[in-house]
Amino acid sequence: MKIAVVKTDREEWVRVHIDSLFGLLRDKGAEVQEFFLDPQNVQKFVEELLAFGPMFVIDINGKGALVGEDNGKKVLYSDMFGFLHVSLFVDDPLMYFPALLPLRGAKNFLPVVFDLKYADSLRFLGFQNVSYIVPFIDPAYFGGTLKIEKTNNLIFAGPVVDPARIEEDISKVVDQATFSFFREVGQFMFRNPEVNVITAVEYILPFFNPEFQAKFMEWREKSPEEFLKLLNDITLYASSLKRWYLVSFLEGMDLKIVGEFVGELKENHEVIKPENHQELIKIYASAYLCLLSIPYNVPSGIGFTTLEVGASGTAPMVDYRAVIPSMFVPDREIITYTPLDRAEIEEKIIYFLDHPGELIDMGESCRKKVVSQYGPDTRAEFLYEMFDNILKTSVKQEEKKE
Repeated sequence: MKIAVVKTDREEWVRVHIDSLFGLLRDKGAEVQEFFLDPQNVQKFVEELLAFGPMFVIDINGKGALVGEDNGKKVLYSDMFGFLHVSLFVDDPLMYFPALLPLRGAKNFLPVVFDLKYADSLRFLGFQNVSYIVPFIDPAYFGGTLKIEKTNNLIFAGPVVDPARIEEDISKVVDQATFSFFREVGQFMFRNPEVNVITAVEYILPFFNPEFQAKFMEWREKSPEEFLKLLNDITLYASSLKRWYLVSFLEGMDLKIVGEFVGELKENHEVIKPENHQELIKIYASAYLCLLSIPYNVPSGIGFTTLEVGASGTAPMVDYRAVIPSMFVPDREIITYTPLDRAEIEEKIIYFLDHPGELIDMGESCRKKVVSQYGPDTRAEFLYEMFDNILKTSVKQEEKKE
């Protein structure tokens, strides 16, 4: 079994975890080779890939899926050369629509998603066959965090952007009616935290006047890529509303915001910008409590960041998702809160900061759970068995032809 792994010049932070899969696949007997896709020298990439002769090609978020021409038609290169292209979607596929739209109709393309509702995004884009893997981390990456001293009481996992900045940017590129629609959909998502952008748009549109609805639907049909870009902008805006709401009412509390920050910093708040991913993990490990607000591009799960915080030995406090009780024991391994319940959020933060011993115990319990149950082993086993079954099915089909 030959597996090619495509890497690009924009290495995703999550690659440190995804890469752990490939060593395990090698242990199972697969021949795994990595290839760098240079946009300036695609021909070299294709030649090296074909010389290797893979049965499967894996990339992240569809960034390694190339489209060529065959008899004047655009064709995914895996269809042209007879291997299966597997894209691991660690983010919402809607964010990568420019790369995905040309792949509709491809026969040898399999998206594998890390959030169940990403399947809705893929179906919306025209893809039906989807597989699912639970997010995971590489435990080996967190070995050094056990020795890190707790020096921060409360941190907030960024990025954080003032939604007014996003409103200002959007107002410059759309008309007033579309801008009003943009704001209404974003505000609706903010008030209904588990609603995704596709559902929100379909729900809010009928509340606008018939003339706008007709113009909007006409624009959507004529400019599908612009429409998809608007969906992503709304998602970003709704996520910024959630996070800005939290940091705003926590003004005056000693809070370290980790990552990018755009806006006016609140009283007693400080921004910490890690230089790399390893430093980010160390910052997570330095805190007693990490407050998280799961963005809307993680519509139903808890994402990778929550697992990283837990694996670093810090107690995570996250907005409630229906999936959480099946993954962690609330108030023993993780803290949950209702996204818009200011009183509950403040009460829990104050209580746990007054009881650091409980946070230390919870952080350790969460670390043990993540390391023992959310590592790469079962995910690598799943991929290997899936690939093996595909190969066996292919062999049977060839035998029938003969």
